[in-house]
Amino acid sequence: MNANDIKILNITPSGKGGAEILAKSIHENLSRNFKIKTIEGDKFSNLKLIREFLNSDIVITHKNSFVKKFLPALLVKRKRKLIMFQHFSLIKSKKKDIYHKIVYSKVDLFITMCKSIEQRIKENWAISPHKVKTIYPGVDTEKFSPSEVIRNEKRKELKIKPEDIVFGVIAKITEKKNQEIILKAVSKLPANYKEKIKILFIGNVEDRKYYEKIKRYIKELNLERKSIFHEFTDKINEFYNTCDCVVITSKEEAFGLIGLEALASERILIAPKDAGISEILEDKKDSLLYETDNFNNLSEKIRTFLEMGKEEKERMKKYGREKIISKFSMERFIEEIKNAIFEIL
Repeated sequence: MNANDIKILNITPSGKGGAEILAKSIHENLSRNFKIKTIEGDKFSNLKLIREFLNSDIVITHKNSFVKKFLPALLVKRKRKLIMFQHFSLIKSKKKDIYHKIVYSKVDLFITMCKSIEQRIKENWAISPHKVKTIYPGVDTEKFSPSEVIRNEKRKELKIKPEDIVFGVIAKITEKKNQEIILKAVSKLPANYKEKIKILFIGNVEDRKYYEKIKRYIKELNLERKSIFHEFTDKINEFYNTCDCVVITSKEEAFGLIGLEALASERILIAPKDAGISEILEDKKDSLLYETDNFNNLSEKIRTFLEMGKEEKERMKKYGREKIISKFSMERFIEEIKNAIFEIL
């Protein structure tokens, strides 16, 4: 079958999270070779989604619950192929009952974002191991690249001084993202270390109760003048340049794009050891790794960063970007997706 004749339905959740951004990138890149249509599954009725499913050769879904919407069509799918992306790490419950055995038997390929998720699926779900494949995400290394011009302009806009040391936390405000840990970590630093620190939180407030909790922590820890909040923006690449260091605070993170984007932008990354992205990170080479959800250990890593010399920081930043360009580019990611599609046809 010629690629130009293949009709792909790309079903994504609504919102601006990592799964949605990656789904958009897949659409933009596959549209050069395939007839691809992207829809937000939670905005479609079951009947409309079934119609879209039946009018496609390949269906890619980025959220498991969408399968229930087109389940009747899936059970008689005939020659249509179904690919399920697994963006999330909460794969703990066993899904080996008769319902899941039937549904998963109709799935042609499960694509995971990291090896740890692949292993969990193989252990806990009623899936043939050969149907599960890890394809690490990729990023646009032209969009995410270092720029002193953007850095200076953005800092001026945010009223951040040139000498300030900015730690960026880029994530929606929810308890799962665990933003409070960086506040606790910074509060543990000696006064002279905290003097020039700014914490830049970038992300929409999805949990108002948790946001209020964060604000209380900021007040109690006397960090009001050091904390800046900004909603998520499509120009997120500009904010990476604003930061000196990017911190992933999540208690459980599958394989967020934040880490790849930070390294591509030549920002040093501090990440939890249990995060999916830690599979590809090298401690003290391109990043600093801390014990997950341990604010004392995170505080130590922040202090390590603050004590690093300029040459060491530059070496880590250059190494990180070169690594992303050579192994985690968007071009490599899309090529692997295309290969996976042709393998199941």
